[in-house]
Amino acid sequence: MYWFKIVNIAVIGINLPVKRRVMIALMALGIGIVNSNALTVQYPEFPYLPTNYDEPYRDQFHLSAQNGWMNDVNGLWYYKDEYHITYQHFPHGLGWNQMHWGHAVSSDMLHWVQKPIALEPGVNVPGDCFSGSVVVDSANTAGFKTGTDEVLVAIYTATKKGTCLAYSNDKGATWQAYAGNPVAIGTVNESTRDPHVFWHQPTRKWVAVEFETGKGMVFYNSPDLKTWTNTSAFKFGDECPDIFELPIDDGATKKWVLHDGGCHYHLGSFDGQQFTPEPGGPWKIDANPERNFYASQSFFRNNFPDQRVIQMAWSFGKVATKPWTHNATFPCEFKLKTFSEGVRMTRNPIAEITKLYDSSKHWGAQKLTAGTNLLAGVKSKCFDLTAEFDLTGATATEIAFTLPNKTVVYDITNKTLLGQQLAPINNRVKIRLLVDWSQLEAFGNDGKFSWTENVAFTPNDNSIGLSPNGNVKLVSMDFHTLKSAWPPPLPPAFKTNLTGSWTPLTGTWMDFSGGKVGSGHGRTFCLNSQRAADFTYEGDITLRRLGGAPVTGGALAFRANNNMTAGYYVYVDTGGSVGLWAPVRDGLANFATEIKADTTYHLKVVTSGSNIKVYFNNGKDPAINFTDPQPFLGGQFGLAVVDGAAVFQNVYLNSGPPKTSPKP
Repeated sequence: MYWFKIVNIAVIGINLPVKRRVMIALMALGIGIVNSNALTVQYPEFPYLPTNYDEPYRDQFHLSAQNGWMNDVNGLWYYKDEYHITYQHFPHGLGWNQMHWGHAVSSDMLHWVQKPIALEPGVNVPGDCFSGSVVVDSANTAGFKTGTDEVLVAIYTATKKGTCLAYSNDKGATWQAYAGNPVAIGTVNESTRDPHVFWHQPTRKWVAVEFETGKGMVFYNSPDLKTWTNTSAFKFGDECPDIFELPIDDGATKKWVLHDGGCHYHLGSFDGQQFTPEPGGPWKIDANPERNFYASQSFFRNNFPDQRVIQMAWSFGKVATKPWTHNATFPCEFKLKTFSEGVRMTRNPIAEITKLYDSSKHWGAQKLTAGTNLLAGVKSKCFDLTAEFDLTGATATEIAFTLPNKTVVYDITNKTLLGQQLAPINNRVKIRLLVDWSQLEAFGNDGKFSWTENVAFTPNDNSIGLSPNGNVKLVSMDFHTLKSAWPPPLPPAFKTNLTGSWTPLTGTWMDFSGGKVGSGHGRTFCLNSQRAADFTYEGDITLRRLGGAPVTGGALAFRANNNMTAGYYVYVDTGGSVGLWAPVRDGLANFATEIKADTTYHLKVVTSGSNIKVYFNNGKDPAINFTDPQPFLGGQFGLAVVDGAAVFQNVYLNSGPPKTSPKP
């Protein structure tokens, strides 16, 4: 009987430049490997655990995975009024591990809906599926199309095979690996990675740019996404490249932008085969030296609904809480603008953000003085603030925006925002702050400056402030609170007559429409404060797999102490039993029967002094009838899960669930 075995899960910290080498080392040790022979045509819907997206640090208008780890943005595309994002993802835990491709969909780039896994190693792709991109092959150049929808093609890095393809004929719902993988791009190891692919209309060819160690950005052409020819290389940058063309000052003249994963970029020209940089550069689009902005990608543009170049990136850093780790940056539009030092790229939140505006407040021109707080009494944990200052005649040396556990300072003397250079334009400076529950994005002078930071804001503090340390002129300020982009919370529908309060002791516990859900690795407990000695205690238990891992069991606890280290547990165990268990003393009695995940079982316990009877699935006779020579004679009630997840419902003490009166 193994109901209370402990599974130790390693949370792996990753240094970005070596993350793929670490993955290869893990695979060599046999850690996190899925049987590559167990391939199916499609990946069944991943059983993400439900969430109300309201955990203490869960961002309210930044995309995060419903459960699990998130890193590099892999592919962004638009098709039939839907925006799609795929991303590097480990759904089975909070640390970096064997990478999957997560998938989310939105109608407006604001409200995202989690979708099942797109690419799953050992299920619909035979090996690794690291970073890459997705294209809409409208002309069916690869010949993968089988239905009426345009075929989608994912181009990704597989370190053991090289660059590989997978395709979807149902708008990204299911994916299939290309039987001819790998395609001939670069070398077959981690030194060639992260293909960014787009259709180059003037030459009517597909273009791929990959990062190759020692070579930088290497370009390839293909007529069909399968056969590729190396055309050039430009020694620049880090992994996760992106390339796109932008007009200068919204005019007719255009330049190409070559962007790397570390948010550096060059301007230049591109003829479909070779990128030619202009003098100067590279420049940096995100000013945070801690690199909380990484591996950005822009939407595939050949079928984008307008001419904008919209980009999202991975934001990582200081906050990692159950049941998810890390998030994406807010979608931003890139533009090229002319400044005194030349043409530079700007980055600003997409205009659609106004759909999330809730309450708004405007301040007109006025003089601010030392010690005054213009935002006194204004409280919010989610907001969009824009303030413009005229520095002419200012006696202040700094302007401080105070946030819970963070201060954003514009240093007038040194002309810096958050410690990085932001010179005034015509002696004016404009600062915009997007603040979410664990995310700060700052923009200066209409996007010339941008800053991304994952911040552990104090969860229960929504106070904010604006104070200069001397006199300064405010030109104007606008403040908008933002509504959550997530669906409204599900109404709790856990049916129980226990009147005590429920306290999670370990793991994650949440109430949803189907009941109370507990999840975690190892032992997961939730305790109710109500106490009793003799009683009837019953409930329904449905075991769920946490990711693709097996689930062990779920239990009703009774006569427990306040940390559940003493008392009894009556459990269902996928090892094939219903059992009675006590801490330290281990198994007391069991009844052999098949127990399966995703099946609901009813347990009922009747206690009388040292005698404990356990009834299974409303059986007339007890499955277990046990008299304990060392009884626990009273205590609290609780719920427990081991290795996985379980849904508890209809948990009743003595009275049982309401019963329908029999017909006469």
